[in-house]
Amino acid sequence: MYPPYNLTKLTPFSITIITVVYNGLPYLSEAIESVIYQDIEGLEYIVIDGNSTDGSVGVIKSYEESIDKWKSEPDNGIYDAMNKGISMANGDIIGILNADDMLEPGILPEIVEIFERTNADYLYGNVDRITRRGTKYGAIKSLPEDRIPAGKYRQVPFPHPSLYVKKSVFDEIGMYDTNFKLNADYDFILRLLNTDFKSVYFDKSIARYRDGGKSSGIKTFFERKRVWKKHGVSFIKREYFALSSALKLLLYRLFPAFLNKFFKKFRSQSVQVMDK
Repeated sequence: MYPPYNLTKLTPFSITIITVVYNGLPYLSEAIESVIYQDIEGLEYIVIDGNSTDGSVGVIKSYEESIDKWKSEPDNGIYDAMNKGISMANGDIIGILNADDMLEPGILPEIVEIFERTNADYLYGNVDRITRRGTKYGAIKSLPEDRIPAGKYRQVPFPHPSLYVKKSVFDEIGMYDTNFKLNADYDFILRLLNTDFKSVYFDKSIARYRDGGKSSGIKTFFERKRVWKKHGVSFIKREYFALSSALKLLLYRLFPAFLNKFFKKFRSQSVQVMDK
């Protein structure tokens, strides 16, 4: 799937990728290889393990020569692990890759080039959706920029695996709020949107997102109400957004192929109407 490791592209920016894992044995090797086989120089790779008991640490050790820093110890959840990685990072740009996801081949040089050319503070894009077996069946696209202000409370404006942020931004607004066990990434995105930091939308799939993570369940929408409350959303809107989001998730799980086909056709027809 990935070409041999070959560091040839010199970049003025350094970039850090952080992988967090807890008992991620089935997919961890794929995640690691998708990082270390990127054709880019100036890459720092950090792996934070939450004291796994399934052999994940053995997998990490088998790639030790290609991993710059790693540690395995108990933590206070996935966002605590991400914060540990950010604190250890030396890169100018930071991206997060979960242990069951994968970077698209050759994507990091493109990301760094955009940061260099635009002087952006953060970048976001799209992700492909894959099954637990790795089969692509859809995509998660970021909201168009003009729809983010109105839509940011109805859905996460852009997928977290597509988000790349300068370390200086974390230094200024802080890292992930570990009071949220499932939605600290959403809270961080909302905090980003409330700043004047310069953003760039990269209309390309940056990673492959594997279904079935903890943050993809019904519980996430009930915690999300606390996130909305933190950001000043009214009680009625919080309840409405949570209910509609949970219902949408349930329908997608019951009829994934049909709904993906329906919404793809709907978006296509909308574009045709707008073009007329």
